[in-house]
Amino acid sequence: MIKKTTNLILYFIAILLADTDYDHPLSVQEMIDLIGQKYGEVSGVKLEKGQQLLTRQTLHKYIAEINKLYEHHLLDVHIDKKGSHYFIKRNVENYESIFLTHALIAHAGVNARFRDDLVATLQHVQSNNFIQSFEINNLFEIAKKDDPLFFKNLELIFKAIREQKIISYNYLYYNENAELEKLYHNNKQLCPLGLVCKNDHFYLLGHPYHQKQFVQDIVHLRLERLTDVKISRLSFELENSFDAYSYMRPHILGLEGEVEEFSVLFDTCVLDEILELFSSSIKIQKGFNSKGFLASLETSEKEMIYFALSHIEHVEILAPSKTRTKLKELLQIGNRRYDHTKNSALNAYLLARELLDDEEMARLDKIATSLDHVSAKSLVYLYALHQKGLLDDGKLKSLKVNALVKKALDTLIDQTGAAMQDELALKVLRAMQDHDKRQNISEVL
Repeated sequence: MIKKTTNLILYFIAILLADTDYDHPLSVQEMIDLIGQKYGEVSGVKLEKGQQLLTRQTLHKYIAEINKLYEHHLLDVHIDKKGSHYFIKRNVENYESIFLTHALIAHAGVNARFRDDLVATLQHVQSNNFIQSFEINNLFEIAKKDDPLFFKNLELIFKAIREQKIISYNYLYYNENAELEKLYHNNKQLCPLGLVCKNDHFYLLGHPYHQKQFVQDIVHLRLERLTDVKISRLSFELENSFDAYSYMRPHILGLEGEVEEFSVLFDTCVLDEILELFSSSIKIQKGFNSKGFLASLETSEKEMIYFALSHIEHVEILAPSKTRTKLKELLQIGNRRYDHTKNSALNAYLLARELLDDEEMARLDKIATSLDHVSAKSLVYLYALHQKGLLDDGKLKSLKVNALVKKALDTLIDQTGAAMQDELALKVLRAMQDHDKRQNISEVL
């Protein structure tokens, strides 16, 4: 048990420091229970004379006292509230510690012992949640072994930001073979403003530098996709200081674009996700019915449209009108794309997906990929459906295939020597032979 002479406020601060941060707040009862588990004090238990009982009123009193000490610069932490839960507010937040810790590990010029001491200090001032997360998900330690170029680029970029030097770079994008390749024929130039970590990726923020002048838009470049990074002799100056983290906070997905204010109407089923994503800027009120809410929030237009499309049944953008118009145009484009009445090749593919098993579809996809003509690709699926007895006259008519495909399909079905003079049918049959050695093309020619 805790004796009356013990200053219980110290145990209270210890709990908050060890177990809370912005992402892990505790209710008053949870804090009381934790103190009971760790220090032998339990709310509601009648203690003997000379011992102290911790109550909700006591805890609220301690919260006020701690915050008063902080206001008078006698403590470097204070207690903040998130809903009905409380957490310790540090001078160095989690996201700042993560970035600083990673940067220290990555920086080759820092003395190893000095660096390790700084990393340990940064971890020590955070909660247990941060330390466990850092030890489990140390992205930099993994990348350090797998991608030394990442750290070379990181060092060059830090130097360029510090000295306000323009950098040149190239950027990697995935091609159709799922391989990263350079996007530009010539290197681009950038005025680097800062580095931030967002959604487990590191982004370099900066103004493009084109034809000897700034482009006002800020681009977001994934750090691991930068290549050919070099610091130029050109310098740049900023009119105002740039806070990369403050800029990036409303960018929920890391997509670039100017931050704007949006008014949205949404259903209760997406309330939790909206609050999690837009918590730093959102203002909510009840909507026009019992199931909905109105919200004002800040993010970029790209991200707002992306989020609205992801929850098209439950989210409506009310303002600004230009974003509503853009979203309507995108929906019209989508409607046209999903209207397949005139696309017989795609309809043949969709029908095959519906009626054939995955193994057969994988085989047919390989055959179709080897052909360069749309009519030939559709013929692959139509012929396979016919072979399995799944293509009657009604289905064929509903697909609205053109006369060329219909003639080639009839030729394949007949497979007589004279009929195989049809060039399209012959091309498809040869492609099928390449992928299915059991069929002997010589037998039907």
